[in-house]
Formats: sequence, C-alpha cells, structure tokens
Amino acid sequence: MPVTSEGRIGERIVVVEDDGPAGRAAVRWVGARVGRHPAEVHVVCPLPRADDQAAVSAHQDAVDRGTQVVHTVAPNAHVSAEVLIGDPEETLAEQARGADLLVIGATDTPLRRDALPLRLASSAECVVVVVPAEWAPSGGRTVVGASIDTASDAAIDFASAHARRGSGHLHVVHVWDLPVTGELPPPMNGDTGSIPDLQRHAIETFTAELSAGSAGLEVTSAVDRGEPADILRAAAEGADLLVVGRRRRGSLTRLLLGSVSHALVQDPPCPVAVVPQPSDPIDVHGDGGGTAATY
Repeated sequence: MPVTSEGRIGERIVVVEDDGPAGRAAVRWVGARVGRHPAEVHVVCPLPRADDQAAVSAHQDAVDRGTQVVHTVAPNAHVSAEVLIGDPEETLAEQARGADLLVIGATDTPLRRDALPLRLASSAECVVVVVPAEWAPSGGRTVVGASIDTASDAAIDFASAHARRGSGHLHVVHVWDLPVTGELPPPMNGDTGSIPDLQRHAIETFTAELSAGSAGLEVTSAVDRGEPADILRAAAEGADLLVVGRRRRGSLTRLLLGSVSHALVQDPPCPVAVVPQPSDPIDVHGDGGGTAATY
C-alpha cells in the first residue's frame, strides 16, 4: 500500500457515526469514497460525559457497526473506532487536525444555525464533508464553485481528484453579481454588459486548461448571475458531491462572508465538501483566474 510522507496509508478520514440516519449515511459515503483505495478510516462517536455506562456502550456499538460497514465495502482500508468523551465540537476539531477529511451527517435539514456540522465546517483545519441523512449513491458529476480572484485552488484540486475517483465529470460553476457598494474594477466600470462575457471567457479558458492537463477527466463549466447558493444548489441536483472553498476568517472580500457555504451546508442538496484555504493563498495560475470560490 502507498504510504504518505507522514507514514500514513492513503488519506485519513474521520467519520462521525451517531447511530442515527445521518451517521449511517456519513459512514456509507466514506465507504463509497474509499472503495478499494488504501485509506485510514477512524469511526468516532462523540459523547459529552462518560458517567452513563449504558450510553458509552451504545456509542461503542454504533462505532463498531460503522467499522463493519466500511470493512465490507472498503477491504483495503485500515479502520479503527473510538468513542470520544468530552465536548463534541472540541473533540471532533482535535480529530480534524490530523485528518484529511472529517465527514459528518446532516441530522435535519435545514440545520439549526448552531448545529455541529455548521460549526465544524466553519472552523475545522481539514476538509469537512456534510452528508444528508437521505443520501444514496448517485454516480453523478462533481460540482465545484469557482471564482475569479487570487484565492486558493485547494477546492478545485479536491473536486478534480474526487471526480477522477467517481464519474469522471467535473462541472465548474461561477456565479457573479454586481457589487453592492463601490466601483466596478476596470475595464468593466460603466459597461456591465461586458461582465458576463469576460467572466465566462476566464472560466472557459481555465476549464480548457484543466481538461487538457487532466487525462480522463471531463470538465464542463457554467457562468451565471444571481444568488450563488441558489445557483450552486440547482447545479448540484443529482450530483455526487458539491465542493466550495472556505476563506480564512478576516479575509473580507465580499459581504456576509461564508453565507453561501453556510446556506449550502445548512440545507445540503447532496454531500457538500467545504475546503479550507491555505493560510498563505497563492494565485498558482498567475492570472487570477479559475480558482475555487471561497464563500
């Protein structure tokens, strides 16, 4: 099995099994993602206190069942299980620090504004995937939100890699709108009709380059104007995964930072992956085009 530079076998995934429909959906999603690829899967169930032995036993049974599910569909995965004692957000955030993915189910949709999946998606140090409780494999395309700025391309990379492991179809969606305040950047000022053409050209150029450098990956794109969450949700209908980037706190380049990813995670149309931006963003394309949208 391939071993990473950190001595790990494949990617490390932490999945939350809560012994409910959402937890079981999250475990099934992990099994489908891993398949026959080498990976380390850690099935966890958070429990605030350990003074109720019956609760501890029930949680242990839940993670044991989760490991069996993953073992069945992912025979090459190294699977472990643990009941996490303590504050759920704190214990899961700690698990995320050493993981590539943290996968958690969406118990109800829409989620409460203070729901655990939302809090983790906004702060975890790794990619967070929120899986709807009713999830079933779709075999659909992977959809990624893209923006034209000097943001991280981590979400584009993650979406591309996921698409290669699945349907082989990556759909790049860019949503634009006029600023609420301030002037348009030159040369667009005073000529709003040119905006969609310029943005469409930038995205189409980027997707063509991405497709040329990604053998076996079908890359398509769409540019639209409107409410980003609504457009991305529509594009993700029937999708295998919807991927959005997450800006670092304090990097305010748009109003209501995080409102788009928040809306998508709060009521996910399909599994939603929130990919954190590296601490030192670099425009790897050199022209400011075709990077992951950081909502």
